[in-house]
Amino acid sequence: MEMTLVLITAVFGLAALVECICGFACIRAALKGEGERLVIFIPVSEKTEDAEFILRQAEDMMERSYLPCRCVIADMGADEETLEICRRFISEHGGFEIASGDRFS
Repeated sequence: MEMTLVLITAVFGLAALVECICGFACIRAALKGEGERLVIFIPVSEKTEDAEFILRQAEDMMERSYLPCRCVIADMGADEETLEICRRFISEHGGFEIASGDRFS
């Protein structure tokens, strides 16, 4: 009985070690790769309440990510005030861009 328990523990321990090594290898390969691996997509339409708050949350997610990422703000018919908030945020922070709704049609 003890030998079976040791064997089962060894098999599960080896499987966990292999999974951990593969995970680190995937992260390392992603970090070495060219371009972004993660895209945060934020659609804005009409008057988007709390647009600046949403953009700040996206920026926080980008900073905490281990992968290179960017944020696309999709203009889906936003009013001028919302777009101005987005433009001002983009000018102050990197990694953000605005795409108009006709690109997504």
